[in-house]
Amino acid sequence: MKLLTAAAALETLGPNYRVTTRVYADSKDPSILYLVGAGDVTLSRTAPGTSSVYRNAPKLADLVRQIASKAPGQTISQIVLDSTLYGSPNGEYQNVWDQRGLTEGYMSYVSALQVDGDRANPGSKDSARSKDPVTKAGEYFKQALGQSATAAVISKGVAPADAVEIASVRSAPLSTWIDYMLVVSDNTLAEAIARLVSLEVGQDGSFASLTRAYQIALEGTRINLTGLKVEDGSGLSRFNQVSPATINE
Repeated sequence: MKLLTAAAALETLGPNYRVTTRVYADSKDPSILYLVGAGDVTLSRTAPGTSSVYRNAPKLADLVRQIASKAPGQTISQIVLDSTLYGSPNGEYQNVWDQRGLTEGYMSYVSALQVDGDRANPGSKDSARSKDPVTKAGEYFKQALGQSATAAVISKGVAPADAVEIASVRSAPLSTWIDYMLVVSDNTLAEAIARLVSLEVGQDGSFASLTRAYQIALEGTRINLTGLKVEDGSGLSRFNQVSPATINE
């Protein structure tokens, strides 16, 4: 299933595609920040000069540096977390996935906003995950902001259309994601890539959209997709259906 996910991504997004995570300030109250998830699960809380399991991942520290440059001395009163790009604003976990994926650390909730793939230890591939990656991302962001955000209240919401962009970071290219996903069978990356494919081909990024999204993504390959059923991008669901012939093609 990860091979299928990689093929769909390369056919639509391409190997050089990068995800941009942005921070906005409220247009009326610059003490309110919006951290908007764009599907980059590699965004990292690691310190400059150190690395998570994801090579060349963008860092919260770089977002904070840009914010401090744009608004020096600004006290932060609120941090609003926007993870509404696809699915639930809180993240989703397939009901057929084993809950041990969280405790054993081989799968996270699927959310457009999360940090280090929601790993408790960003340097360990199989590290325990939480049940609320979005809030965790907000907590890490608040910590990175330091003294300016000591009293900041974290909430979930949607960035208003008139919010002002004040910081952004870009992911490593999709080719880097795909390489790591296939070599170590990273489920979190697989699900992130699947949803980006869905959005790219005009679907809504949900679990339910994936079969149609992959059909659209791969239609130009002439691969026979008869009977294809995509329940997830990682292959964890036992209800995925794809023939050996399709994989061979």
